[in-house]
Amino acid sequence: MEENKKELFDIDTSVMYILGISEALFDFQLLVQIKACFERKQYSVAIVTDMEMKEEKEDIYSVYDYFSPELSSENLIKANHYIKEIELNKEYDLFLVGMKEGSVSFGREIPEDLGLSVYGISRILHPDCVLLQVFWGRLSGDRFT
Repeated sequence: MEENKKELFDIDTSVMYILGISEALFDFQLLVQIKACFERKQYSVAIVTDMEMKEEKEDIYSVYDYFSPELSSENLIKANHYIKEIELNKEYDLFLVGMKEGSVSFGREIPEDLGLSVYGISRILHPDCVLLQVFWGRLSGDRFT
């Protein structure tokens, strides 16, 4: 792969975003369960997340270092190149993208980083589809904090 420092690479592997409408809905275990579901159907699946990973795990890739301490176009390009390297070296059918910092607020409270992480990742890893987690059933006000 010839690297151009200012160019974004196309990611040819299918990409599915798993997003919540509240930070209370982000659940890493849900990503793992969705991954397992696809693998039972014989798909090869990797998870891409903005969570800080203490140790490397098979088929789970963190872009945390590219998003922290702050998001920049330079770091987004590096993250894109990192994901392209993964794509070239492994044969995945699907990237599941779960962004911990990617929630949306209903009120005036400012969630995490104002959605900049989701905007940033969407610029470098275009989704083919989105699985949106929504509230279901009766919820009390204390569930939103």
